[in-house]
Amino acid sequence: MENNPVGQPILITNALGHATRFTYDTNGYLSQERNPLDAVTSFAYDVIGNLLSMTDPNANTTRFEYDPANRLVRITNALSQSTSVAYDVLGNPIRITDANGNATNYRYSTYYRRDLLVSKTNALSFTWTYARDFNGNLIRITDPNSNSKRFSYDALNRLVTTTDALDNTTRYNYDAVGNVTTVVKADTSSAAWAYDRNDRLIETNWLDDTITLSYDAVGNRLSMKSNNASLIYTYDANNRLVGQSEEYLATTISYTYDAVGRRTSMTDLEGGLTNYSHDAAGQLVSLINPPGQETIFAYDLGGRPTTRSYSNGTVTASLYDAADNATSTIHRRDDESIISSFIYTYDNVGNLTSELNLSGLTQYAYDAVDTLRSVLNPDGTGVSYTYDRVGNRIRMDATGVVTNYTYNAADWLLTAGAVGYTYDRNGNRISKTVGVDVTSYAYDFFDRMVGAVLPDGRTNTAAYYPDGSRLRKNEASGLTKNFAYDMGNVLTELDAEGLPTARYTSGFLADQWLSMDRGDQSFFYHEDVWGSIRNLTDINQNIVATTDYDRFGVMTRHVGETTNPFRYTGRELDAELDLYYFEGGHYDPAVGSFLSRSHHPGHKSIEELTLREVVVSTPVYVPLDVRMSLKWDPEYRKEILGGISMITVPGPNIEHAVGRKSEGWNVMSLKSIYRTTVPGTEQFSSIGGATFKAIQTKGIPVPWKRRAVVPGTSIELPKGTNDAGMLETRAVVPGTSIPVMFNPKEYDTSSMATVPGTNVLYRIKPEPVGHITLYK
Repeated sequence: MENNPVGQPILITNALGHATRFTYDTNGYLSQERNPLDAVTSFAYDVIGNLLSMTDPNANTTRFEYDPANRLVRITNALSQSTSVAYDVLGNPIRITDANGNATNYRYSTYYRRDLLVSKTNALSFTWTYARDFNGNLIRITDPNSNSKRFSYDALNRLVTTTDALDNTTRYNYDAVGNVTTVVKADTSSAAWAYDRNDRLIETNWLDDTITLSYDAVGNRLSMKSNNASLIYTYDANNRLVGQSEEYLATTISYTYDAVGRRTSMTDLEGGLTNYSHDAAGQLVSLINPPGQETIFAYDLGGRPTTRSYSNGTVTASLYDAADNATSTIHRRDDESIISSFIYTYDNVGNLTSELNLSGLTQYAYDAVDTLRSVLNPDGTGVSYTYDRVGNRIRMDATGVVTNYTYNAADWLLTAGAVGYTYDRNGNRISKTVGVDVTSYAYDFFDRMVGAVLPDGRTNTAAYYPDGSRLRKNEASGLTKNFAYDMGNVLTELDAEGLPTARYTSGFLADQWLSMDRGDQSFFYHEDVWGSIRNLTDINQNIVATTDYDRFGVMTRHVGETTNPFRYTGRELDAELDLYYFEGGHYDPAVGSFLSRSHHPGHKSIEELTLREVVVSTPVYVPLDVRMSLKWDPEYRKEILGGISMITVPGPNIEHAVGRKSEGWNVMSLKSIYRTTVPGTEQFSSIGGATFKAIQTKGIPVPWKRRAVVPGTSIELPKGTNDAGMLETRAVVPGTSIPVMFNPKEYDTSSMATVPGTNVLYRIKPEPVGHITLYK
């Protein structure tokens, strides 16, 4: 590293000799970052250091405006689309207006010198209210339908009960330092957690299973064992995962890395070698799988994927607008003939308004809160949707065929036309009735489906690894499928005897499927902007499968007999159940919702709270089930947070766990890292704000008593303290010692470590977030 005379880094050279250069203006603010590929990001400031503009390597400029109190009041992107925020005299954001001119209003009250949200009114004039106790703890959320969810706390302000609108109550108990020790759910099922003296989770115990964990001296997880499987992890001297073994299937996967920690190879359970190559900026440029099939990746200066070339000669090409929305994805053969083509347009906030494919033009319209209201198909048919005040779909009109939907006070779907549904007290769907045909479902403590009985009496069962991934499913047809994973993506499918039946090649991103080897044949995946698999081609570039979907995942057309589990958004289709599997939860495309409430992305305690409310309310989390909305990749541009974030880290790019570079981190608020996910594991996902980018980071251990470190940086998320310097109440993900959020107060620069190459961390304030949705 080289520094200028005042100690600011001007050159950072990594272990491979690749250099990133930084220049500063006369006031000492970072004005330019030049990466090893000579891609330049530029920054401009006012005299007191407010960031006024940021120009990315593609010459797209985002501009920022401030009021006299130096509060960010407007962000305008390179397409002149603006999001604005208004404040009260205390600096609380009271109105956020999106680029379509739709405003969400917020009202606050003061509790112990903290201004906390007491109401939110969306652009349709529907209001949620938040009642609090004397300490500011959230004790009741009342939605626009006048249904309430209640919370209670102990003397230490720790959440002890949550009660839904049907009076179903879940109870939480803690040890002396605030770790969750037991949870008793509404149906009286319970689980217990034990910790070592470093407050690391070492055991999770419930009726059906016990999970035990062990660690090495520096906190790396060495093992996770359950009744179903045992996972053993090994690390190198740099604490990088180099091996993962599973005893039940007798599988081992190993990894190697280059000098800067990027994966260079993987040896799978069959001994097959996958090699990875990266450019000087750390972007994956080549992947060669065990059959020797090379996939070549190319990017523009800003790191957006532009082409992906497969070994069968097909090429995927993508274009983007100045706001990084994917405007076209075209899959071609080597003779330039088109396999499939998708041309997209968007409104000012990034909602997809049209898709032009080889079948024709499909158009989409939205309401003021960005909920999909109508679809016009190429053949002139259409679908319109009507919603209640909280966003439940209550009517669908498909060119005169009307389906009405009803819900109870807890927003559980009861009927969809002639189809009826029932639930357990935890909110899991336990039956579906169509006429005289009944399908029933069973779940474990963590609301994962473990069994289903079809109308003809046949059964479908599932078992899970101790880290939450699905280990096995026994299908009603009699087939047993076991699964081995690489960083959350299915790597190998095995039969009942543990013999491989299919190998999948994927990129570093979740559900980034490249190819499938089944038997002696190879097939290549071609997806749309949602990551949904639209075509499969064989080694000769012939189309062997084509699938079309509606916006909620219902397959409207499928041609081809090739066995392929991955369909809508790249997720696994459990065909016998007509459901998609999303890492622990099942999604029903027919009604656009998950079967388990804990896996529903529209869960009210996330959807209707601000970031600061989540800290002091309920231990909820954004599940990995919505990971197709969380993964960051310009091919999958998706606005998932309507809130506005402060621009925080102008400076060098940050690499996440699997080595994928994301310039999006340069403009994300550090609040983005606060969320954690899977019960019983230490995996977490993060959600971005200011530019509506998001990235998923998997498998990073975040022990509670150690700080959560942003991979590849020196940023540490501090333990929560309130204004009085006392330990703040933590919302803990059930089954872990990981807080969902860290701190409700406004952070200042003294509470964070800086990123190398930055001059300062700008004001970081938890802003109200908008509607977290899976589909628009």
